[in-house]
Amino acid sequence: MDMKSKITFLVVLFGLTGLHFSFKNALEEKGAFDPSKQKYQECIDACNNCASMCANCASECLSAKETNLNRCIQFCLETASICRSASELMSLNSDKVKEICKTCADLCNKCREECMKHNYDHCKECADACKKAEDLCMNMSK
Repeated sequence: MDMKSKITFLVVLFGLTGLHFSFKNALEEKGAFDPSKQKYQECIDACNNCASMCANCASECLSAKETNLNRCIQFCLETASICRSASELMSLNSDKVKEICKTCADLCNKCREECMKHNYDHCKECADACKKAEDLCMNMSK
């Protein structure tokens, strides 16, 4: 994927994040979403943080001088996507929470392992966020 395509992908990714929060806000206004009463809140917060850290890591890796970061970028983008999806489904109290949280935990694990291979602060921070989301999602998947 060339640099222009990667940047376009990140712009779309960040646009989808805005759409998620608009949807969430609309649900809150309708009274269909009450995060203070959600049994999933800690996991939702961890997934949202992980998605943010993964997006940041992918962005930072794109601007790094090192050229062997393609797997890291790919895992970060995939993990950010699944974390946002898991967060949204938990917010909706979906009957698919166990399944998506299992998938989310698996991707967080792969992303964490890849990020740990690189000696960048943003990769270490991403790995830490992935570990927390992985642990909480694994508990939700049981």
